[in-house]
Amino acid sequence: MVISSFIIEANQADIPSLEKKLRKMSGVEVHRIVEKTKVIITLEKETTDESYRSGDVISKFPEVSHLCLVYTNFEDELTKLDKEMT
Repeated sequence: MVISSFIIEANQADIPSLEKKLRKMSGVEVHRIVEKTKVIITLEKETTDESYRSGDVISKFPEVSHLCLVYTNFEDELTKLDKEMT
């Protein structure tokens, strides 16, 4: 499992529609709205590729002015890869 955290910046007027879209996405949890223009989320996906694709989708939402990856943990994926190679 790959777990990532993002801060998403948007205009204050766009936050409600952005939040609605994010809450509909599989693996996305909206944690908090900060300063009325930033949305803090976590994203849980099975692989780094799935995580990257979801981040790319979010970055293309018209409401999004900036998407910043804060943290990602993919140790489980590395462990799985190690096991497959041995």
